[in-house]
Amino acid sequence: MQNIFKGYHFLLLFFILYAETGATQNSQKIRTQKENGVTVVENPKTPVPLEGMPSHPVLKEDLIIGRARADQTFVFSSVHWLGVDDKKNIIVYDGKEVRFKVFDKNGISTRKFGKKGQGPGEIMSPMGIGMVDHKLITVNDSGNNRFAYYSMTGECMKETNRGKHRLFQGLADQDGNIYGITLKFGNTVTQELIKYDSHFMPLKTIASIVLPKEPPPAELMEKTLFSVKDDGSFLRASTYTYELYLHNRNGDPVRKIRKDHDRTKITEENLKKIAPRFYPDRPIPSSFRIPGHWPEHYPVFTDLLRDDTGRIYVRLFPSHDGDPALYDVFDPEGRYFAVLSHPRKEKIVLIENNEVYCLVESDEEGSPLVKRYLLDWK
Repeated sequence: MQNIFKGYHFLLLFFILYAETGATQNSQKIRTQKENGVTVVENPKTPVPLEGMPSHPVLKEDLIIGRARADQTFVFSSVHWLGVDDKKNIIVYDGKEVRFKVFDKNGISTRKFGKKGQGPGEIMSPMGIGMVDHKLITVNDSGNNRFAYYSMTGECMKETNRGKHRLFQGLADQDGNIYGITLKFGNTVTQELIKYDSHFMPLKTIASIVLPKEPPPAELMEKTLFSVKDDGSFLRASTYTYELYLHNRNGDPVRKIRKDHDRTKITEENLKKIAPRFYPDRPIPSSFRIPGHWPEHYPVFTDLLRDDTGRIYVRLFPSHDGDPALYDVFDPEGRYFAVLSHPRKEKIVLIENNEVYCLVESDEEGSPLVKRYLLDWK
């Protein structure tokens, strides 16, 4: 009889272990389903290596532009935007000088263009700079209330008055459609992502967020992020939910990408660790208490972009102290398969041809920099 009980105990232990193992393996599966005609990809918390695909990204520093010269002058006064044309020339917008600075693929300065002002072709306050077909630079100029196109040599090709539409982060596709964030005021204030035609006639409201009456600091606000491709397809997400939406050129969602994740609760203790990254000169007093109108949790992420292969990179909110910044990486189908780590002070703004371009607001010597890395997949 004792041996029988031992056998039952063994079988019970076997089934428990099997169930736990099965549950763990099951939780690591990527699931795909349809919801209202939209393909939904459900991802687990940890990346799942894909068969036949390397899943370990390695960065090798390849180029630095902006180090102080012997006479202590600097190449950049600031670095606010970067693009690469079809000849691999690197175009950087220096916001303090209101000027575009162009370098060849080896980092050699070739030309500059741009002038601050309100005249034809001049620039005042860009709130969104982009590039179309690697040949035209677009500037959503809030100060002049217009949307302008510039050639790679600095010639202003076209300017369109925005009328009553006040856009943030205005970007264009190759058909001339313009995408931007705007605020709608009524009983509530709503942040809306809208697609316009080339004459700023609204075509479609793609997403909207109701903003709180008492907003928290900008770093804790819910925001809509988006990235537009030349063909008019685009990626967008809210920073407070881990759901990414891929839209076709008509603005219709065709794929929703979800990822299981843990939210980080805002506490006085962790806020004092994180805040110096945003406000290095404004320490939080020891008597500080979190106001009641602040959100309960930090945003999930702060930035997202797509490379030329369709991979998606999501920069997670810095909920931990120190380096590095972490990027969740998804394949073009929306499957979470890798994590990319990168120095926190460097912001990845473009990934093309396995080259990663970064803006550095200030290095140890106070120089704004542009960096390029080579991306290798192991």
